[in-house]
Amino acid sequence: MNLRQLFTSHAWWGKLIGAFLGFLMAGPAGALFGILIGNFFDRGLAQHFSRPYWQYYAETRKRVQKIFFEATFSIMGHIAKTDGRVSEEEIKMAITLMKQMGLNHEQKRAAQHFLMKGKKYF
Repeated sequence: MNLRQLFTSHAWWGKLIGAFLGFLMAGPAGALFGILIGNFFDRGLAQHFSRPYWQYYAETRKRVQKIFFEATFSIMGHIAKTDGRVSEEEIKMAITLMKQMGLNHEQKRAAQHFLMKGKKYF
């Protein structure tokens, strides 16, 4: 049983803990109030975990970031080559962008690859 199944099928933990804490603080009336608050907590968790997996959004975000990365550097290479040659200023701009994006060595190589690919297809 994973965390998602625990909170969507066993939605009584909040009520139990709420009742216990409410009873400790205010006796039987506090226990009833704790059950009410625990019910809101359980419903909120069940609603949160019944939505599509957060992993789906993480995977989608990675795919979108990859497409953005490839498109950005390919287009930069293509635009840099439009006047016939790539200037020193355009190279510095690409290096600055790589630094601002915080790319590691491997990602910088990939960015350079896409820059070259963009230049080639002009």
